[in-house]
Amino acid sequence: MATLTSFDQKVKAIHNSHKFGFTLNSGNYSSWLLVIHPFLVTNNLFGYIDGSIPCPPQTIAAPAASSKDAASKDAALSAHQPNPQYTIWLSNDAHVRMLLLSTISEAALHHARGTLTARDLWLALEQAFAPHTSSREYTLKTQLLRISMKADETPTTYLQRAQEYSSALANIGEPLKDKDLVMMVISGLRDEYNGVKTMALTRQLAFNELHAVIADHDYMLKRTAPTVPPTQAFSAMVKPPATSPSPPPDAAVQAVQQLAAQLGVQLRLPSQPQALYTQRSSKGHQRGRGASNRSGGPNTGNRGQFSWASNQNVVYGSCNRCGIGHLPSQCPNRDPATIRPRQQPSANFAASRSYAHQAWLPDTGSSHHSGPDLSSLDYSESYHGGDNLHVGNGKGLPILHIGSSTFTSPNRTFRLTNILHVPQLKQNLLSVQQFCRDNHVYFEFHDSFFAVKDKTTHNTLLTGPSNDGLYSLQFPRQQVIPRVAFSAHRASSDLWHQRLGHPHPQLLKSMLSLFQLPVTSSSCSVSFCEPCAIGKSSKLHLLSSTFTSSNVLDLIISDVWGPSPVPSSEGHNYFLLCVDHFSKFMWIFPLKRKSDVFPTFKQFLVMVERQFNTKLKQVQTDWGGEFRSLSSFFQTLGILHRLSCPHTSEQNGVVERRHRHVVETGLTLLAQSHVPPHLWQFAYDTTVYLINRMPSRSNSSLSPFQHLFKHPPDYSFLRVFGSQCFPHLRPYNAHKMEFRSTPCVFLGYSSQHHGYRCLDPETDRIYIARHVRFNELCFPFKSLQLSHKPGLPPSLDPYTSVYPTPPLLDDLLDQTPPVTSPQPPHPDVPANTATDGARAIGLKWVYKVKTNADGSLNKFKARLLAKVRLLIAIAASQGWEMHHLDVKSAFLHGELKEDVYVCQSEGFERHGEEYKVYTLNKALYELKQAPRAWNTKLDGSLKKLNFNRCLHDPAVYKKTTADNMIIDGVYVDDLIVIGSSLKEIETFKKQMSNMFEMSDLGKLTYYLVGEIGD
Repeated sequence: MATLTSFDQKVKAIHNSHKFGFTLNSGNYSSWLLVIHPFLVTNNLFGYIDGSIPCPPQTIAAPAASSKDAASKDAALSAHQPNPQYTIWLSNDAHVRMLLLSTISEAALHHARGTLTARDLWLALEQAFAPHTSSREYTLKTQLLRISMKADETPTTYLQRAQEYSSALANIGEPLKDKDLVMMVISGLRDEYNGVKTMALTRQLAFNELHAVIADHDYMLKRTAPTVPPTQAFSAMVKPPATSPSPPPDAAVQAVQQLAAQLGVQLRLPSQPQALYTQRSSKGHQRGRGASNRSGGPNTGNRGQFSWASNQNVVYGSCNRCGIGHLPSQCPNRDPATIRPRQQPSANFAASRSYAHQAWLPDTGSSHHSGPDLSSLDYSESYHGGDNLHVGNGKGLPILHIGSSTFTSPNRTFRLTNILHVPQLKQNLLSVQQFCRDNHVYFEFHDSFFAVKDKTTHNTLLTGPSNDGLYSLQFPRQQVIPRVAFSAHRASSDLWHQRLGHPHPQLLKSMLSLFQLPVTSSSCSVSFCEPCAIGKSSKLHLLSSTFTSSNVLDLIISDVWGPSPVPSSEGHNYFLLCVDHFSKFMWIFPLKRKSDVFPTFKQFLVMVERQFNTKLKQVQTDWGGEFRSLSSFFQTLGILHRLSCPHTSEQNGVVERRHRHVVETGLTLLAQSHVPPHLWQFAYDTTVYLINRMPSRSNSSLSPFQHLFKHPPDYSFLRVFGSQCFPHLRPYNAHKMEFRSTPCVFLGYSSQHHGYRCLDPETDRIYIARHVRFNELCFPFKSLQLSHKPGLPPSLDPYTSVYPTPPLLDDLLDQTPPVTSPQPPHPDVPANTATDGARAIGLKWVYKVKTNADGSLNKFKARLLAKVRLLIAIAASQGWEMHHLDVKSAFLHGELKEDVYVCQSEGFERHGEEYKVYTLNKALYELKQAPRAWNTKLDGSLKKLNFNRCLHDPAVYKKTTADNMIIDGVYVDDLIVIGSSLKEIETFKKQMSNMFEMSDLGKLTYYLVGEIGD
């Protein structure tokens, strides 16, 4: 491996100065990955992410000693020294990890907990935001298939949303084809983008091109839209004169009749509400300039009508010729060559079908929209009814098709439904009543203009002028490709299926009908497509199993759950679940490893066959390694081993669903009772016990227990899991003065006894008892003050430690990080001659690891010990501030009053003088005289400071003055100081520091492996 170099401050400053513009959250992982990956690669940091720059070993072998040195020693020992490359790698990796953390939002920061390296952090983020699971893939693909553009959503936002789904699929290793993405995106566009849909299908646009096309289309829509919305017109509903006197017509009808008389038009009043029909008078009348259209042919256009395409949005403005308030077409100063004949009212019924824009006449007497041009409809189908459209002259016109259309304005998209295709009509008629109902609007007519307003907000959506006594509405439409263009080139539905990029047959059928594509067959069916089968393979819908069982043990369905992230209190990481297909009864067996399945199932088989006096016939499992060894075993017994297909867990759905039910209910019990996670085994046992006693629809509302054992369960035996209980413990008492019970935690029901499991949280002992009293509203674990500070994840091996303590000196020398070689406490003590007949005490090195309050490493400690004897002290609290003092090497301060000899310590024997011993001037740890010597020394020192020992507890000292009091609790070399005056406490600290080498630990926060809060 290449030599690593540490990042200098300049390089780190360059890295830290880079600004990414946003932080990682649950919705922008793809964008974050797009930005952070090039940054890491460019700065040669990605090796710490992908593992190409691995972590070097912590230690390396030191250079071998020379032969001359080796000759002077008994044996040449190989030594190890710290690896400087390891320290550099740790520093660089921490820098990369810090850079990643700086790009993560606070909401997503919890995903980084428990990660120790940059690679761990990267993988944790990938698992959190881009997990490659079937459910994630299904969710993303479903969102893309159902994506639709919202009413208030811009094209850019819509495409970004689709791109995020596509990028998320790519991140989990399921990239989407570009043409499939385009198909999904254009299918969700709003109706005003129908032109974009046609263009994308005919030109096969790429997704990157789609954004520009939609943006251009959106710009054209905004540009061609008028500042005053388009127009609609008014037609009056009138009734024919009756033989009996009828009330006079209303003002609207009178106005229309007067206008018709002036124009020479006769109005026929129908007997029922129908489409208004105008009859040309026998006399030709002419108004204004130009001649009338006497031939009844197509007119030359609707003069002055409001139009989007021509952008004539100056209806109420000033003339652009003379500045006077009239239309330019009415200006007397215009060029005579541009003057066209004035349109006669009857000409409104002859509209040219070659125009891309067709006028609709609003008609209050029409019950349906109707028109002569089939190509003006977005969707149509043949009409097979016998009804006709009745017009004002009583004539019935045949209806050939019925369809619908949508038209878009800058304010809203309007729908025209149930449009009747009547070829004999001369003009499109708009049913006012139906238009108002479908679009939630109303009309407001005036003498010279009209308006369409929203019913809720009363905002004006459409306005337009009145021309020659009629109101008309001209919707914009995209130019329809003439059908004749396809007439000579019809293709089969299979060919269209290939042209359109292999869409779903239902989508293909809709497109052939919607866009009227020329197809040779009317069925629009697609034959089997091999490329679709290869490229779009997906799981099929499985039918319900037809297998039926008539007796217990006809079929056992089994599976293994695990591993658990937290081992149980008994070291179990898995559980085996067996379900009887006939009764749906379940058995659960905790396992330490998957290999335990074979012996466990053999015991289960013997048990159930003996209990139910029948033989097991079939077993259904997956083909996992834990079940493969059972296959030959089943063959010897004649048991049919049914297997689910590889990667088809749904075939084993019965037990899979039971897994989920058991785990979710078990977690619910743990959450309710606040029982620690390592007791999950008891929660899952209780869950199975309860599920077996719950009615099931598959068992005709009988519980599995009743279905199997033919009698109902005893529900009065049930109690709340995790609640407080008091078992009768008198048989366990050592003497008659002990309490008869103790508060315990209920952990479920014994499988071998008719009793309850009761856990004593003080001793971790589980009692099986029948005589138990319960307080089901109290949960003992809830009241425990457990620390929830984040730390290292729990180890899966219950016998390992982060900082193991080496028991021997040889183990210490081989352990990393290396501990400095121990030195004798007093190397300057001379070696004196021991008294004849005196017995020397043996010595050994015992090594301890000292940790901080949060469990992190403080330091490695090596002490010279003989035997351990502890002094127990009680610290009294009076509600004052508590301070903590620690005496360094306390037992070494004790002065011995007798002669004590010790052997030379291991590893420090003097060559050639191994038989000699040391004379102790001061005490050593675990020397039987050491505690008394240290206690005498400390007692005398405290009394010199005017402290008095408590009569009831010799480990408590008290000093009282006129205004203040100080209490000192002593526990070996730890002193807890409590006082009413902070000044007196600080004075006492200084006095003790002058007598002994002390460590002032400040306010008491951690004492005797317990955390003390504020």
